Amino acid sequence: MNKDFFNPYKGLSFLMTKISKFIKNDETYLKWKFFANLHYWPDLKNPKTYNEKIQWLKIHYHDPLMTQLVDKYEVKKYVAEILGEGHTFPLLGVWDRPEDIDFDSLPNQFVLKCNHNSTGLVICKDKAKGIIVKGKSDDKTNMSYDEVRSYLKQGLEKEFFHVYREWPYKDVKRKIIAEKYMVQSDGSELNDYKILCFDGEPKYIWTGTNYAPTHFDIYNTKWENQHVAWGYDMYPEDLPKPERFEEMLEIARKLSKGFPHVRIDLYNIDGTIYLGEFTFYTWAGLCKLVPEKWDSILGDLIKLPAK
Repeated sequence: MNKDFFNPYKGLSFLMTKISKFIKNDETYLKWKFFANLHYWPDLKNPKTYNEKIQWLKIHYHDPLMTQLVDKYEVKKYVAEILGEGHTFPLLGVWDRPEDIDFDSLPNQFVLKCNHNSTGLVICKDKAKGIIVKGKSDDKTNMSYDEVRSYLKQGLEKEFFHVYREWPYKDVKRKIIAEKYMVQSDGSELNDYKILCFDGEPKYIWTGTNYAPTHFDIYNTKWENQHVAWGYDMYPEDLPKPERFEEMLEIARKLSKGFPHVRIDLYNIDGTIYLGEFTFYTWAGLCKLVPEKWDSILGDLIKLPAK
């Protein structure tokens, strides 16, 4: 029997998700969701930890620009304005409805995704063989095009805002986009460099690979491993410092300027730095850091603005 079956916290978190759209008060909902995931009540009047401050920012800090930056389609325009062309994955197509996707017009390899959420990739590594791979740990092969359309339709209908109250996603005009499938020139998968920025300054790099087995570590800007587990297992040994590391930090500075906290996800592909996404609420502020002191270390770096 699943060991989580009788876990009251898991049960409460599941219940809160199920009834999320019926609870209109964001603060009330987030307090209960926080308790269900982290097992203590957050202090949202005087937040101190990283996870508490993330909830405060959800409720009180609403910069309209954030809606564009979480939109996987519109963000490309912003990045081009700040960095110039060529720093986002090449766009192959955009559609309002999955029924309109013309698979024949797409190349042999591509990625399909909804622009308004952070899950639900459809990855095609070899269209000629008719193999479509969905997701990461829950890969499914040999999906038909109709299955892909159905899957993406469900993604478009999913209300991403309610479950975690990440308000920037609320007003994103929903679309499906196709991007070039990106790997290194030697065919190897990509390392993800998630740069934690505070008031426009990079402080830590949460890095690893999103493909199974998933491992991530936290490094400082001197590339010293901090040995922190955050939702994933750590690597058994240190990772090499990436090439063009200082350029990555400078790009993160430019993109994070003006925000009290944002995570800038970057990829270094054959010497070119690409944006993965802007993430304003890592783990929705609902994930334990191990050692626990890191919840306070990162929290101290967030200087909360006026409401």
